[in-house]
Amino acid sequence: SQSSSQGVCKLIEFAAGGGFTLAQCQQDYCQEGLEGYENFIAISVSIYRQNMLIAGIIAACVVFFIVVQLMNLYYIIRQFRSDQVLQCSDKDDSTVLPAAGR
Repeated sequence: SQSSSQGVCKLIEFAAGGGFTLAQCQQDYCQEGLEGYENFIAISVSIYRQNMLIAGIIAACVVFFIVVQLMNLYYIIRQFRSDQVLQCSDKDDSTVLPAAGR
């Protein structure tokens, strides 16, 4: 028989706040059957929703940071290419061709 680790169980108890213990949940499940299981799922979804807000904010910040870095990289590459074109055109203008007939 497989069961979740005790660390996960403690995390669920902590995240659910007071009034919820896994021992009480297991006892209620035995007495209430399907209704007890639905209670447990409702509490689990509530925990998930509370914590996903924080995770969503963190993920949005990471995506924003990556987009800013990509834009900076784009502008650096564009500037580098325009500098190369200017340097090449300066070199072409500075070459002096020998005058014909001298």
